Amino acid sequence: MSKIKVCHVLSGLGAGGVESVVYNYCSHMDKGKYEWHILYQHEPSTKNIEEFEKIGFKLTKIAAKAKHPIRNYKQTYEYFKREKIDVVHCHMTLMNFIPLIAARRLKIRNRICHSHNSDVRKKGIIRRVVEKILKQLCVINATSLLSCGEEAGTYMYGKKSFTIINNALDLKKFKYNVNARKEIRKNYNIDSSAFVIGHIGRFTDQKNHAFIINTFKEIHKKNKEAFLMLVGDGELKEEIMTLVKAYKLTKYVIFTGIVSNTNDYYSAFDMFVLPSLWEGLPVVGIEAQISGLNCLLANNIDSAVIVIEEKISLLDLNETAWINEIQKIMNEKNSRKIEEKKFEKKNFNISREVEKLENIYNI
Repeated sequence: MSKIKVCHVLSGLGAGGVESVVYNYCSHMDKGKYEWHILYQHEPSTKNIEEFEKIGFKLTKIAAKAKHPIRNYKQTYEYFKREKIDVVHCHMTLMNFIPLIAARRLKIRNRICHSHNSDVRKKGIIRRVVEKILKQLCVINATSLLSCGEEAGTYMYGKKSFTIINNALDLKKFKYNVNARKEIRKNYNIDSSAFVIGHIGRFTDQKNHAFIINTFKEIHKKNKEAFLMLVGDGELKEEIMTLVKAYKLTKYVIFTGIVSNTNDYYSAFDMFVLPSLWEGLPVVGIEAQISGLNCLLANNIDSAVIVIEEKISLLDLNETAWINEIQKIMNEKNSRKIEEKKFEKKNFNISREVEKLENIYNI
């Protein structure tokens, strides 16, 4: 029996949540049944390339759609045709229409549009009209509509029916590990008694790193043993590093770059922050809770991210409110023990959720 050829289409292969979702699901599927492909556009993380290749992915970089839209479409079309792809799974939200149109023209019968974000920002009439057109193009060219959560699905598909594929994880991988905590803190010369605020995400406008730095500046004034650890890379990293230098916080703000073992870094943190300007249902919010961390997230994030109510707060993006909440958390004792059943009830256990996606691929 020949393998089902599945091509995932992503914007990039950095340290983002979408890449994690693709990796988590595919690494738990039967290698004998599927042949995995990825088309991506932006400069990748070497570590991510290695991780995907380890589980058998064929990775191909194509022209960026923003700079070369015609070439991007042509290369996408030619790749699907040459590799005889059976399933096209698109993860670029509004931009999914490009590979979906190519797949429809080639009469690929299984064309999946996957929404990973909900954008709650205020927009002008032109932006709203453009978004509406792009959403319609995605819907009419897809055979399956998927979403990471209710809000991301409603944003993308409106009242149309869609299937939620939860950002499920290997729970054992992200549980608190005291040895990993000691090792990472030792590597960055952080004392065991220091309080570490952690964040994992690309340096983009969406993730709102300047807000994190401005908040941490005030926290550090009151607690000189506080550290901030930022895991990831991206186009705004240099700008954020300049801001940190201007605030004279270089010693206390750690830029790790992209790491392959993000699960270990949660163990090194004492709390997790995610003040995104917009978001769907963030994988990192689930990962942080599995590690038993207290979490502070922007209140525009899908509330379905809340698994352990006592460990997570969703707040308006007000610096004073965030400073007060962080200080409150710093003064509390936190047990890193979690109830795995809570994650299973919310369908975040990958071993249970993977069958749902396999059924879609096997249509």
